[in-house]
Amino acid sequence: MTSHIAPPAAAQYLHRIEVAINRGAEGKTGRYFVADISEEKALALSSKFVSETFLFSVRAFLQHLPPLASLPSIVCHQSRTPSAGSMSTTACAA
Repeated sequence: MTSHIAPPAAAQYLHRIEVAINRGAEGKTGRYFVADISEEKALALSSKFVSETFLFSVRAFLQHLPPLASLPSIVCHQSRTPSAGSMSTTACAA
């Protein structure tokens, strides 16, 4: 007895969208049939979708952060005086 496990519905949906976009880009019109994809292809498509979603989400988050130049400086610079050999701290810019 063989068991058939259907590919994830999200991957199948993405496959249908991809076929529709490709057909439109090629100028093809009319009805078309999109066959089910194998489990391996569904897994690959799902992992690609998740990784791209993660990357675009991080990019969108970083894009909405203020520029680093507008943040206050929190780093104090230390300088060593050659004669005394001691460390002196300069005032931090606010």
